[in-house]
Amino acid sequence: MSGMIPIRITDYLRLHPVRGLNGPLQARPLSESPEEHRFLLLAGDQRAVLACYTQHGTRRAQREAAGLWTGGKLGLAPALLLTESEGGPLGGAVLAWAQPEGTSLGGRLLSDTEVRQWAFLLLTVHHLAPDQVRVQGGAGNDLAIWWRSTQAAWEASRIALTPTSTQPLLAALTRLRAVVSARVEARKSLWHNLRPRPTHGSPIPSNIYIGKRPMLVEWGGFGLADPAMEVGHVAANAAISGEMSIEAGAKLIDEYLAGMRDLGDRTLDERVEVFASVAPLGESFELIRSIGRAGLPPQQRQANLRRLVSALTWTQKTLGTLVGDARELVMPLASDGNGGI
Repeated sequence: MSGMIPIRITDYLRLHPVRGLNGPLQARPLSESPEEHRFLLLAGDQRAVLACYTQHGTRRAQREAAGLWTGGKLGLAPALLLTESEGGPLGGAVLAWAQPEGTSLGGRLLSDTEVRQWAFLLLTVHHLAPDQVRVQGGAGNDLAIWWRSTQAAWEASRIALTPTSTQPLLAALTRLRAVVSARVEARKSLWHNLRPRPTHGSPIPSNIYIGKRPMLVEWGGFGLADPAMEVGHVAANAAISGEMSIEAGAKLIDEYLAGMRDLGDRTLDERVEVFASVAPLGESFELIRSIGRAGLPPQQRQANLRRLVSALTWTQKTLGTLVGDARELVMPLASDGNGGI
């Protein structure tokens, strides 16, 4: 990892011990981004995750700390073991939390029991009292603002799809974009004067661990936002990734909406349906931009191509607008031009 070595972390931890980690300590690099560097801390049979944030990651650190603290009180999140608001090795905050027990739900088809556990986690987080949360979440709170935020990726997609072979895909996306734009404009009033509620930020299956009890990790998007946008996003995301069948997706949403009736949110059902129908097109723009990025590993490129096929298939189905076979439209983007998706 560039810019930071484990020995510096070890030195830092001598002055800032992590609760529950006793004895000789090891720090192994986990991941690195412009906002944070992560390490796995090991002390005997104890495990923890250490996140050191840059100044660019201040808001994420605030959300992560708030989410771990709030979720931890209810047993929904790993225990928060260390909190330093500033002055860490990268100049920003430092957090440490217990490594979650159990296994992640990501990367496979979920069982009915796991879908119910997922619904339970969503309902529990979304029932938290809004006045107890002091940070704005990353899930979004306005459909029109979300749609505007996708347009930079759309412009990048248009540039990436200039070759003649990709013109059918560009035409299909242009048509779908027009349909989504009209839907956003027609339904944006559903988000007017909406009171946000606590949301996790990214409660996708890979961020759910099943051990002694279901638990959510990755609280960096925690805060006040629209729960409908969060649920609409994760339901569409799971269908696109193949982690949930259409029937299971419908069951998840039905159980979730039934569990939210007591809050009296009269437009929740409609907002979930609207956002689930438009979110995959925004992801399609991001996927095309990433596929055209230089240096993307071939394996990741092929995974993104397959996900793009699923996203375009889902978009056509939920919008009721047919623009062509998604696999055939995406095929020209494949590196060899004759398969690999």
